[in-house]
Amino acid sequence: MTAHSIDTPTGTNGHATAEMPSAREALLFAIAGFLVLSASLVVFMFLPDLDMEMARSFTDENSRFHLIRDDLLNMFRKGVLFAIFFFYVIVIGGWIDSFNKQRDVWGLKWHQWSFLGVSALFGPVLLVNVILKGNWGRARPQFLEEFGGSLQYSDFWVWSDQCRDNCSFSSGEVAGVAMVFLSLAFVVSSKWRYIIIAIGLICTSIIAWKRMALGAHFLSDTIMSVAFMLMSVSFVYWLYYIRAAGWIDWFDTKQQEKLEKKKRKEGKET
Repeated sequence: MTAHSIDTPTGTNGHATAEMPSAREALLFAIAGFLVLSASLVVFMFLPDLDMEMARSFTDENSRFHLIRDDLLNMFRKGVLFAIFFFYVIVIGGWIDSFNKQRDVWGLKWHQWSFLGVSALFGPVLLVNVILKGNWGRARPQFLEEFGGSLQYSDFWVWSDQCRDNCSFSSGEVAGVAMVFLSLAFVVSSKWRYIIIAIGLICTSIIAWKRMALGAHFLSDTIMSVAFMLMSVSFVYWLYYIRAAGWIDWFDTKQQEKLEKKKRKEGKET
């Protein structure tokens, strides 16, 4: 079948193998993200105090987020940030090595490494950290009047002016961790896909708890980040392997020509 098939994304050169998600599976991941987003909107609209009540569960008798001063929790947060950064470094290194030498690195081809990198940039960086956190204006729980701050609460579906930069909606760390596991699930063999997703769900839940415990995010911030990553990773996968897979052939051809010229030149010199 061709790269535009609805049943399988496998191209003429097998860029997306039978072990990778089909177009239908990728669509299901996107639909799951949309359903999480829609269900969350309904739940939080009917339970408008849910975010604040969950935030209060992490405060002490003085309505302060006492775990902000917890050294172990803060050390754990630094470890998570380092792990996400390390993932970016590994992806860049894997892409450069596999593309330049036209070989698999840890079982992944250069375009699969590229898919991991673009997913990471499009979802957590562009969508969450630049567009949403930089413009939505929702104040973090620890800065609200109810918890000793000076800012006012706003629902996640309402644009607010309470925060100018690095705001609460949505969670960048949750998005980063969710993206790592979701994008990996798209490129590994099918027998590992849902194992990785299950591990990712556990890790993402732990990170979500940590961010709420530190007064940095509301429950809705963390849930919406997962929904956004489900949709964004599916969208990047659709672009790569279903809608415009021909670009991979073009880059492969150019790189092969470059390698062949290099071999001919080295042959003449010897």
